[in-house]
Amino acid sequence: PFSRNHNEKTVSQDQDPGVWALQGHPEVTDAARASLQLRYQLIHYLYTLFYRSYVYGDTVVRPLHHEWPLDNNTLGIDTQFLWGGNILISPFLFQNQKEVKAYLPPSVRWYEVKPQLKIAPQTGQVTIPDSHPNGPPPIHIRDHNIIPMVTDSQLVSTSQDSINIIDLVALPCHHQ
Repeated sequence: PFSRNHNEKTVSQDQDPGVWALQGHPEVTDAARASLQLRYQLIHYLYTLFYRSYVYGDTVVRPLHHEWPLDNNTLGIDTQFLWGGNILISPFLFQNQKEVKAYLPPSVRWYEVKPQLKIAPQTGQVTIPDSHPNGPPPIHIRDHNIIPMVTDSQLVSTSQDSINIIDLVALPCHHQ
């Protein structure tokens, strides 16, 4: 899938994330690199979502209320989104933002992805500190899923895909 930034409506601004370091903002380049590495780690999952979109009409990116329509807490959320129904992304959207106010629907168990895969300690309204400045955004994976992930994200293009090891992250079902 095509990936680019949306830094300006005109074509005069270079779209290469490396240009930000040259303009005195290396933190933007670092954040873009971390997000692109995460994207490549999850590229097989993302391609599967696009396939399901083509074949079944599923959405690739969706708001939380598409998965939890009866949870009124999800209705006004416009600062988080899901890749498919299983990966929740809660990005830092503002310069110098130190934490994200996020909502993890409590009807399922969530797993934090970074720095290591572990059960999220809380659900509902949570505050996620920026523990990795200029790193990838906070990512949570829903329980009862198998997510393919490229290890160490050494990919620089999908043409190198055949030489990388793919981990299958299997998350157990949690019943409430």
